[in-house]
Amino acid sequence: QRQVMNSRGDILFARAIVLASGETEEHALPLFTDSFIGEGVNDLGVSFVGVGGDRAYLPFLRLAQEFGIPWLILSDGEEHAIAAVDDALKAVGEEPARTNPRVTILPNGTDFETLLATPDYEQALVEMIIDVTALNDQHRAALQSEWKAKPDKLAEIVRLLKSAKTKWARP
Repeated sequence: QRQVMNSRGDILFARAIVLASGETEEHALPLFTDSFIGEGVNDLGVSFVGVGGDRAYLPFLRLAQEFGIPWLILSDGEEHAIAAVDDALKAVGEEPARTNPRVTILPNGTDFETLLATPDYEQALVEMIIDVTALNDQHRAALQSEWKAKPDKLAEIVRLLKSAKTKWARP
């Protein structure tokens, strides 16, 4: 009641739910999915839920099972995250994450923010950070110079994305 119904009662009306550990995933995945399929996944009855941490899947899984709502999990790839998902799955009688067809584990032991910070997206992410942060044109120019001088832009991007997830999740 406390963990699901008070904050996410809308999932009772979902045709399917996609569970992930955090806010970044909850905000980003619908945007990615809408872009990929060309229509709003919320319109199709799919709810994306950031459960609030690796150890918070269980109440959502119980509710989904109780109400017959199909579910999927997108799990971070760190061992502690997979172990937490395994604990929740075991509690509801499901097979472990690595062999469960309804669980996708991010590759290479990474988390979602780190997965996004790749060389292919480096420039786009830097531009997004500058767009969100710049107070005016002069500040924008200073930030652009600052970012050009950074020796490891990807590491700085990951640090920023993890430091204020609610700030960066949607952009």
